[in-house]
Amino acid sequence: MLGVPNAALATRLKQQLPKLQAGLQQRGWQIDTVRIRIAPLRPTLAETHSEPPRVIPPAALEMMSALHDSLENSARNDALKAALLRLVRRRD
Repeated sequence: MLGVPNAALATRLKQQLPKLQAGLQQRGWQIDTVRIRIAPLRPTLAETHSEPPRVIPPAALEMMSALHDSLENSARNDALKAALLRLVRRRD
């Protein structure tokens, strides 16, 4: 049995059935019919257990803040400085 996540993918597989069946018969398989059943996929273990939120250590936040302060004000550094500032403020 082959599980597919949605009906659209199952339809695409059904369109390929004659080609699949002919190819298997050429290789010596005795196949009269192939059936496809749409079944909801079971969530994996990783999907059922959420990860704990990631925590940035205080020392890393201090280093990011120091990097922000040490960068010169220029158009080239503006995006980086803004990102560092947002990250540090969000984690305070």
